[in-house]
Amino acid sequence: MRLLLLFPIYALSVWSQPADVPGSADPFLFRRIPGFQIAEFQEQPQGAFPLEAAAATDSPVEGRKIEITYRNGGQPISAASIFQHYQRAALGLGGKVLKQSPQSVSFTVQGKSSELWLAIEAPDPAQYKLILVERGTAIPQVTPDDMFATLERDGRVALYVKFNMDESVIKPESQDLILKAAELLKRSPVPRISAEGHTDFVGNSATNKVLSIARAQAVVEALMKLGVDPKRLSVTGYGQERPIADNKTDEGRAKNRRIELVNPQFQPKATSSSAHPKDAKDAHDHPLFPRLPSYYLFQAEAQDSTDVIFATGKPGESQDVTVHGKRQDLIYRFDDLGGKPMPGQDQILKSYADAARSAGGSMQYESSSAAVLKIGELWVRIATASGEQYTLTIVTAR
Repeated sequence: MRLLLLFPIYALSVWSQPADVPGSADPFLFRRIPGFQIAEFQEQPQGAFPLEAAAATDSPVEGRKIEITYRNGGQPISAASIFQHYQRAALGLGGKVLKQSPQSVSFTVQGKSSELWLAIEAPDPAQYKLILVERGTAIPQVTPDDMFATLERDGRVALYVKFNMDESVIKPESQDLILKAAELLKRSPVPRISAEGHTDFVGNSATNKVLSIARAQAVVEALMKLGVDPKRLSVTGYGQERPIADNKTDEGRAKNRRIELVNPQFQPKATSSSAHPKDAKDAHDHPLFPRLPSYYLFQAEAQDSTDVIFATGKPGESQDVTVHGKRQDLIYRFDDLGGKPMPGQDQILKSYADAARSAGGSMQYESSSAAVLKIGELWVRIATASGEQYTLTIVTAR
């Protein structure tokens, strides 16, 4: 997953030990407690999450399912320690606790195209069971309205048109995207649009530049056939010269292979609002912690009175602090329609750490994927598995 909360949790087979039952492995995102071995392992393409662990959900949660029983050959470990181990992993991915009892705890983590539902049952100190269900969610479809808003806001919109390798013939599955782009340009008052082709870094630079121009030309010709005035359109290509993502990963290379429709005369508009057309209804940034550019507020939740656990200290030596107060959870997702580079985890964490320090706050905890900040009675956790999505958990202590 580009650890990116698109999941596929069943990039699962990367963490096993010799004493484990054959064919078993930890889930990639939720590794076992050291000293435990896998005694039982079952994977199902379709299974149900325990309804009693799903809290307010009154209908079955179904999806790809894995059940693992871990047994400990060493010193006994308390249920609370087992739960804390998995809670840190879930909260580090921007998840939340669903339900907890002395012998069990459950979590959910929201990804871009799926949800993870995790239950841990610890009936005795010598063993515990992990139940993990991945439920797919509908990926929001890009609409002409989305494209129009992006072109207005950023002066460009990225089209992820599909081509065969080293070819410039548009694949049939991209025809709907071309139709939407044509509708966008017919609605837009922008007088001139440059179609700019981009590739990944596979191959050589000169060939990629020629290919990027050919692909941009193919898109322009398709738009003209759909009634877009050819006098408005021009073509150029940059090959591999302007990546917006890491070329070392499949995900990054896919983002770099794009056609951008660009308004050459675009001038950014000064605005005091960071609102995005994809923002959840009635959702707003926290006044001390505005979002990073090119992110939209996918989901916002609030609780007037609750307990939240924050890590403090150094990774591996951290201690948990329970803070009671008003809680706000804000989940932000990167909008790749604008064709802008996606920040890395370190950039996201640094941005919020700098904001906290400028407001007189301090860093309480920091790892590669999470940070905890404190400003007076305000506690903030930033959790991100990749630049694709991050979560702010903000608690005003009472």
